[in-house]
Amino acid sequence: MKSKEKKEKVFSKDIRQKEFKAAFIKTLGIVSQACKMVGISKQTYYNWVNEDPEFKASLYDATEEKKDFYEAALQAAVQKGSVPAIIFANKTYNRDRGYGDQPQINVGVQLVRWNEISPELKPEDRLDAPGTDR
Repeated sequence: MKSKEKKEKVFSKDIRQKEFKAAFIKTLGIVSQACKMVGISKQTYYNWVNEDPEFKASLYDATEEKKDFYEAALQAAVQKGSVPAIIFANKTYNRDRGYGDQPQINVGVQLVRWNEISPELKPEDRLDAPGTDR
């Protein structure tokens, strides 16, 4: 491939990726719809995601925008007094206050080495030492 053709292909890819990102935002992150809008296959999209870290990062930003959109809509619904929105918001944001569907149980387990508990013990004194019948 000639140098000029390669530059044009890279330039075209950059433009198409920018077009895709705009479509991705417009469709609220629905990949198949964004692909159709730009005229690329889903395989092309997945290739870009797997091969281009900058493109992947730009989609992360767009996904965060989507989350912000949904969060703003939820807050607006709560402010309007929507009971389902209020329940959902409490289950999501106030789990620590008992609003979750499932109780939160924190179990702490600390693993220690046998010689940290009793440094005077030798390996052969352990009950599970090889060759012991204890």
